[in-house]
Amino acid sequence: MKDPCRPGVFESIRYARDDAQLSIRLISGDHIETAKAVAIKTGILRDKEQHFTNAVMEGAAFRQLVGMPLI
Repeated sequence: MKDPCRPGVFESIRYARDDAQLSIRLISGDHIETAKAVAIKTGILRDKEQHFTNAVMEGAAFRQLVGMPLI
């Protein structure tokens, strides 16, 4: 099953990242590998970033990183 991105997603991410110099992050309730695949497909996570530590993390690790209580 494939869930396509909405129209304009690729252009919006490219503009925000390259022209507006913003750091783009994806927060998803999907399985970590699914979220990573979406991030790569949309350009949020580029090839050179795929192996960075903490480039992709599960919710508990993210909440600990930003100081949120674990649920």
